[in-house]
Amino acid sequence: MALWLGGCNGEQDAAPTKPTSPAQQSQAVTPLSPLVRGYIAARVGDDQRMPRHDVYLPGVKVYLHDLVTGATTQPRETDLSGRFTLAANAQNRFEVCWSAPGFVSGCDTKNAFNVTARVKNVGTVLIPIATTATTASVWGKVSLADGSKPRKLSPLDSVNAVARLELLNSAGGIVYQTQINNFGEYLLPQVAEAASVTLRARFEQATVTQPILPDANLAGIPWHQVDLRFGNFPPRVKPLVATDAGGRWTKSVAPGAVVKLAASASDRDGHPLQYLWSLDPGAGTLSATSGTQVQWTLPAVRGLYTARVLVYDGNGGYDEQSLSLRTDGAFVLYSGFVTDLAGTALSAVQVEIITSAGTNTTTTNASGFFRVFARDADRYVFNLRKTGYGPVSQIYDRGITGGRWKMQRATVTVVNPTLAIDLTHQRSSSECPGRPSEQLDWTGKYAAARTPQWQDGQGNVIPPPLEQVSLPLPSPERPRPVCGPGIRVQIPANGLVDSLGRAPTGNVEIALTTIDLKSAQMPGDFTTRALSGQTLVAQSYGAGTVSITSGNTKYNLKPGVTATVTVAVDPTQLATGAALPSTIPFLYFDETAGVWNEELKATLNAAGTAYVAQAPHFSTFNMDLLKSNQACVRIDSTALADAQYSLEIAIPMPAGAAPVYRTVVIDNAAAKIHALYNLPTNTNIVLVPIRQTGTVPIGTFVVNTGGAQNPTTPNAPVFPYAACSTEVVFEDRVIPPPTIDFLHGLDSFAAIDLDELDVSDPADLLLKNSLEQASQNYYDQADPRTKRLTLAQFKTYNGFPVGEVRAVYANHVDLGFGRDMHCTKRLDFFGQDEVACYVSNYGTIDTADSADVEEARLAGTPVATVAMEFSPVESQVGNPDEFDDPQRVVKFYVYDAAGTRVGKANLDNLGTRPIPQLCMVCHNGVYPDGDVPAPGFPAFPDRESVKLGSRFLPFDLQSYEFSTVAGFTKADMQDEMKSLNFNYVVPTLPGTATTELINGWYTGGALIQNEAYVVPLWNNVPAEPLRAQTYKDLVGRSCRTCHISQLDPDLAFNASTQFSSRMGSIEARVCVQHVMPHSKKTHDLFWDSVGPHQPGLLQIFGDTYGAGSGWNGQLCGTYVSGGTTPVTTYSSIIQPIWNTNCTACHTGGAPPAGLSLAAGVSHGQLFNGNATQSTLDRIEPFSVNNSYVWHKLNNTHLAAPANGSGSQMPLGGGTLPGANLTSISSWINGGALP
Repeated sequence: MALWLGGCNGEQDAAPTKPTSPAQQSQAVTPLSPLVRGYIAARVGDDQRMPRHDVYLPGVKVYLHDLVTGATTQPRETDLSGRFTLAANAQNRFEVCWSAPGFVSGCDTKNAFNVTARVKNVGTVLIPIATTATTASVWGKVSLADGSKPRKLSPLDSVNAVARLELLNSAGGIVYQTQINNFGEYLLPQVAEAASVTLRARFEQATVTQPILPDANLAGIPWHQVDLRFGNFPPRVKPLVATDAGGRWTKSVAPGAVVKLAASASDRDGHPLQYLWSLDPGAGTLSATSGTQVQWTLPAVRGLYTARVLVYDGNGGYDEQSLSLRTDGAFVLYSGFVTDLAGTALSAVQVEIITSAGTNTTTTNASGFFRVFARDADRYVFNLRKTGYGPVSQIYDRGITGGRWKMQRATVTVVNPTLAIDLTHQRSSSECPGRPSEQLDWTGKYAAARTPQWQDGQGNVIPPPLEQVSLPLPSPERPRPVCGPGIRVQIPANGLVDSLGRAPTGNVEIALTTIDLKSAQMPGDFTTRALSGQTLVAQSYGAGTVSITSGNTKYNLKPGVTATVTVAVDPTQLATGAALPSTIPFLYFDETAGVWNEELKATLNAAGTAYVAQAPHFSTFNMDLLKSNQACVRIDSTALADAQYSLEIAIPMPAGAAPVYRTVVIDNAAAKIHALYNLPTNTNIVLVPIRQTGTVPIGTFVVNTGGAQNPTTPNAPVFPYAACSTEVVFEDRVIPPPTIDFLHGLDSFAAIDLDELDVSDPADLLLKNSLEQASQNYYDQADPRTKRLTLAQFKTYNGFPVGEVRAVYANHVDLGFGRDMHCTKRLDFFGQDEVACYVSNYGTIDTADSADVEEARLAGTPVATVAMEFSPVESQVGNPDEFDDPQRVVKFYVYDAAGTRVGKANLDNLGTRPIPQLCMVCHNGVYPDGDVPAPGFPAFPDRESVKLGSRFLPFDLQSYEFSTVAGFTKADMQDEMKSLNFNYVVPTLPGTATTELINGWYTGGALIQNEAYVVPLWNNVPAEPLRAQTYKDLVGRSCRTCHISQLDPDLAFNASTQFSSRMGSIEARVCVQHVMPHSKKTHDLFWDSVGPHQPGLLQIFGDTYGAGSGWNGQLCGTYVSGGTTPVTTYSSIIQPIWNTNCTACHTGGAPPAGLSLAAGVSHGQLFNGNATQSTLDRIEPFSVNNSYVWHKLNNTHLAAPANGSGSQMPLGGGTLPGANLTSISSWINGGALP
């Protein structure tokens, strides 16, 4: 994030006026109290009896002890992340002190510190548990039924949902209570070892309890982990769509149009759902803010606007969806890049988009980029043509922005058409790359992502089937391409004419391509018009293209003449050994209609390796079987961050035939719901979503296609694909899910008299109203004379566009906006440099950067404009001296699409955030006293309160993507970027680290920014190149943008020791809590990075330099999720039996017989070797008689074959109900699956 992430600026009406008293020019700057920030946590475990773990503690009273004066500061409570911010009052030496029930109160005397800067971050302070001879500590993780954390923060929806944990005595009285922290964890410091107690978690109306009896042996070790899981599943809301009055999906509408938004949500628990609708600032109006559907009236100007719905169940479950809609009229945008198979850009490619409303065309530029609008329609035929290359033809139901397409180079031969022609395509290995998924990295760190996630067709994860299933999964190793023979064409002498019937006057060029059935080269969507008139689906055995030209003239066969076309059976079919049909339909592709047409029959040759046909004309040919009774599958890809992705579909075929492979380009920006069609019914298919760049996989998914689509006409189902009986929900299995912390930072609550511990829901508007009032108060103080109410006023006051520098780019690693940046500089009233910048943002985090940068270049209506000034703050109205304070500060302003100033913004589609706190997340700065001191105290009460200390950020070219249009390319923008850095950033006093970096980028007066530059204190040990690599490939890419602006110089990370000394904290923030990197896009790019893989590089750096910093060493590396916990017989039936009857004793770190039956660990412990009282296994799959636990439950454990000891279980509770025993018996005899 940055100004260039969403920063802000100001507006005014007139130039500064002179004060009446010259003496006021030298007015002293009011000193601000230094602030001390840090975290409070307690450590459980010792890595011997239990792995050590730090639990961050909410609600701890923290204060500073001044070691010079002996004074102490007012205490403040830690927030739900265990964070605190305290005003130090002076630049002295301090120690952090604390007080909390159950913990030893005191001060961190070993780590006293000097406060010399505006902010001092002391890291994590570990406070000791007040241990006693009769108590133990209990900690654990708390989750909802789907494994998600019990926490929701959406402050401008007035949502601050916090879960609590209570310790109850045997009489039901509350002995101790605490909040569950932002990371889903709790800690009870003192739990009586010999008493019967109960843990009770509350989250809104949901509760879950866990009794603990004395037999649980809490005295066995000092700490016990007891996890709790609420029974509530969050609701699920499907992707939003906008429809017109007739119910038709609208991809783009006219300015001022009215559309209907409908939220389709379900709740697995049957809870009644509430709906809260909202719009981004300036995005029009809604007919209502509640209910399942609303009408949205869009602004009367062209632009991109976003609506959002939050759905909640009152039991702690939340889900949300957003939709961005363009007001471009009845047009949709197509854009992207065209390359050859090796990735080389192809210029002058003809791009053609055919719809029922007409045809639109363009050509690619020198970078292979194109951009063209097509009329809104239900179906688009997308064609690419270039001489010397095989054609590309795909079918879409929406625009594709920022797509990437590849064209196969043809074998081109010059021949004399007056002679008989016999040519065969000579294929190279590069022309048959195989399955796109086989180019991904499925080895080592990503091997688990290849393990398929099975779904039930309704979006739920399920266990894989018991029986062995053979699936066409991606190969973990890249196979060597096997191409096989190419297409062969034999043409009689003098058999060619042009469209007017004229024979060639000279030689012609014949271009041949053979289609690799495993890759993405097949035209169309397999829809076929049969000779019977039916619409069927093709199953290809081989395909290729024949094209004949001379200059710009195309030639085909003379009427009555046929050519012999031989198409080899694809190697994948031959490899199966399955019998091949003796004849097969011979198809040609109609590029205008986008369908295959059956024309005649082809015959299998004597060798059984190719099909031969007598073709009456040339085209793209296909040798296919035709199928009917087809199914479709609906796709929900809300959870994928990629604006576009490719999807590989692998379809097993019956009768020993080779699988069918298809690859399609999916645009995930216009709508996040899609459909696959022309699929066989009742078939398990393998789906592999693939990023447009890089080799990091997303995951592998298996779903059954289900029954035939209904209705069957058209065969491409109508949006939103209700005809499909099956749905699959994608998730990115190598990127941790977003946390509630993104873009909140430390300051969402700092400017109001509420804090994170104050629960709020949409019915209580106090939180929302307080934040909105705080934003207005900020503007009132930062712009006291109302000179910046609109963007137009801001431009006029600051003299734009005279003398401005303009730069256009997309910030690829930050928020993914296209940026149209403008900056100017002049002398202020006091003769000092003052800088003003504004940047208009285009697109959203969900749209392709290559498309967004073109929107910025064309400077249409932005999503929003954000701005910053570095200048003095004017005096309040009524003071005759407009400028009576020379101190220059950074001020933030945000404007909506119409140029009206607003107090909030939505930068990542995770909800709106208040100004200025949103800007402060990356531009840094602090509320002067650290926090609003008391209830009723106004936010931003005076001029001093808006002196946040925020900073301008450097223009870092490695983070940007540029246009391919001349005048706006990266090379073209180098001068502007250097000028912005030296002439507009440096004069704002951005701090030593930023100035050092800018000077280093342009060492020796260089004109081109050195993006590989490493600052000196990361590059000062030549024998340790890991330091420099970590800075260049990790810190520089994922940390520097925001950390370089830190007011605490030790957090600027411009020295390797600043980083290495905090490896324990970095490991926790990045790899456990997933709150860093702190913007969603940077976070996602960090986890799916290659060359190098940044989490792996962090692991290596920590292992090398993390000693003594609290580095654990087991928490980073690669993340691969297992997906939402599947609902299994064990989790839904067996575990609840343990919870009800057994876990009161069999839980914690030292349970009876070493057996914990707590959720998450019980299955593994039941299979952990022999029982301690018998030679039998605790559980032996398929045999209740050889399972000791079964005998203990049935009171047969003393006799053979168990020959055990002790009492029947549950202890003192009698025999379990018959239904429970039957369930356990069925589970064991069925294999005791997890």
